[in-house]
Amino acid sequence: MYRNPVGAVVPGTKVHFKITVEREKHCSAVRLVLSQGAGTCLVLGLFWCGMNGYDREWWECDFVPSQPGLWFYHFEMDTADGRIPLGRSHGGEAAFGSTEDW
Repeated sequence: MYRNPVGAVVPGTKVHFKITVEREKHCSAVRLVLSQGAGTCLVLGLFWCGMNGYDREWWECDFVPSQPGLWFYHFEMDTADGRIPLGRSHGGEAAFGSTEDW
């Protein structure tokens, strides 16, 4: 999982998200789920942008925050096994099934 730029950004700054998914997951869609707290949720679709080697795919999107504040996020993937969340584990590594926002 990649994010550019990292850290805090000024409202109106484009933030680029990019993940690589194993081809064997048979992923048909990926979403970025963002929130600023209770009741606030924004869902953006990622687009497939090519292969990463022979066995992985790149998916990416851009997000432009319209207001200041702390944004939490995770990804959701539609796969042959159903919808799978992808977030960060307690150790900081990407983890399937994790909805811990980072």
